[in-house]
Amino acid sequence: MNSMCTDESLFSFFYCCRSGCSGSVRRGTGMLVLVLAFSGFAAKTLCAKHQPSASNSTMAQAGSLLKAQRYKQAIKAFKHLNARQGNRSADCYWGMAQAYWQLEDLKKTEESCDSVLRYAGWNVHLKVLAHNLRALAAEQRGFEGEPKMFKQGEKEFQAAYELDKGYPDRAVTLFNLGIAQSRAGEAAQGIATLKDYLAQNPQGASAGQARRVIADPRLATSLVAPNFSLTALDGRTYNLEQLRGKIVLLDFWGTDAMCRPCTESLADMVYLAKKFAGTPLVMISVSYGTETRAWRAFVQAQKMNWPQYLDRNQVMRRTYAVYAFPSYILIDQDGIIVFRETGLKYTTGLLIENEIRRELAALANAKPGHPTAGSENRGKATAPSATTTLPEWE
Repeated sequence: MNSMCTDESLFSFFYCCRSGCSGSVRRGTGMLVLVLAFSGFAAKTLCAKHQPSASNSTMAQAGSLLKAQRYKQAIKAFKHLNARQGNRSADCYWGMAQAYWQLEDLKKTEESCDSVLRYAGWNVHLKVLAHNLRALAAEQRGFEGEPKMFKQGEKEFQAAYELDKGYPDRAVTLFNLGIAQSRAGEAAQGIATLKDYLAQNPQGASAGQARRVIADPRLATSLVAPNFSLTALDGRTYNLEQLRGKIVLLDFWGTDAMCRPCTESLADMVYLAKKFAGTPLVMISVSYGTETRAWRAFVQAQKMNWPQYLDRNQVMRRTYAVYAFPSYILIDQDGIIVFRETGLKYTTGLLIENEIRRELAALANAKPGHPTAGSENRGKATAPSATTTLPEWE
């Protein structure tokens, strides 16, 4: 059984990253470069102003099923509501598209997005979101053995970019387009597009990723970990760029008494900290919360003698799209996310330990000046093995 706790305030009805919420995610990581780039989107919930014929409560009930990951029930609810509106509700089709995406039914995801585009009318933002989700479905099909679909993904991102004129999120779509072009085999065009993105947003959230892909277009098929800089409880500053050449494990947890899996997972973290002491592994625990005194007291009482950070402003959580706890993210020496696990199972500690051992072995076998041995095959996107939710960015 997989235990986790989530913060209800973190969820909206925009789900676009299929990785990790109920399991590990060595697979499916390539899309996360794009998904994380969605941080600029104000992916609004299905709101009243777009529901002329439906009661807010009915739409809210369907959205609640979606939020609760009861996807089949959500689809049924959206279909029922849509039928009451003559099967012409763009919002209902959008809800269905997200549910089908989570169920990994790419064909119905695409069909639902097509219906969104057909009935969205003047709702340009909803059209942009539909093009983006349709692009992700095409990209996924590309990774699942249909390489021609990468071109379709590029086409959808291009359509989203053309529609997104006048919106503050347009730069995000431009970044997505550049990544898609690189994946479609158009490296020169992809680099040019990413340079345009950097010219418009030199300090943008995805600027670091864009620069790295420009330097090495092969990274377009990998999940480049966003850079971070934080000052831990011990007073030391940890910067991901400065941790190159080391393996980094980010442990996202919460001090909230309601998060039992977080406290139950502590034994695993204590064991890993002791087991890999003196190795090139850097463990950083990132706590979600605002109560500094309670956090300090807990850390000290439990003798958590590795770097600890209180994410009061939720910057780290948002940067790494973490919305359930505990969550674990492993980053290799080249700054690529190669493993992600959310929730607590009896095998979680062993699973993380094995992944750490694998990365340390790859690091030990790597030749100086070359990427980690086997890195060309790690962090690449293939069919995802689990699901997660990506909420609205505030």
